[in-house]
Amino acid sequence: VPYTIADLTKLGGNKLFLTYHVMGAGYDYLTPVGCALGAFILPRTKQFGTLTPLQAAGMGGITLGSVGMGLGLMAMIKASNSKEPKIPWTEDGIQMRVDGISHNYRVRALDFGVWAGIAAAGCALVGYGGPQKLGLSPGIMGNLQAIALGSAIGSVSAIGIISVTK
Repeated sequence: VPYTIADLTKLGGNKLFLTYHVMGAGYDYLTPVGCALGAFILPRTKQFGTLTPLQAAGMGGITLGSVGMGLGLMAMIKASNSKEPKIPWTEDGIQMRVDGISHNYRVRALDFGVWAGIAAAGCALVGYGGPQKLGLSPGIMGNLQAIALGSAIGSVSAIGIISVTK
């Protein structure tokens, strides 16, 4: 994967690039889990019983994807505060981490897959005339549900491709 959206974060420096990937990994892995759990659990609850399974999947994806980003950031903070890190958290150490991520096929394929899914969701929203036409909630919430569903599909697709090719 020669180029991904992640390459734009390099314009903000190595720390931004590293933070993007650490938080993004949590999002990339937990959004599909959230979609699956949301589709089965949320419609059976009193608060969210009016949601369709598709809307609930989107809600679950939004929720667990956000949790994944927070967990990724917390892991990075914890690692950077470690008394004996494997790689020091100096500028050289951060550069080593960035170099490792920049050439990692799995990381780049996953990032590409998630962004491709988000782009497909955006095209579907525009092409069909909004989230309600796709069976999602109205307004911004429906747009977020579409993004979560698209990124979950992209993530699962990328994980499948990675599994077959590596």
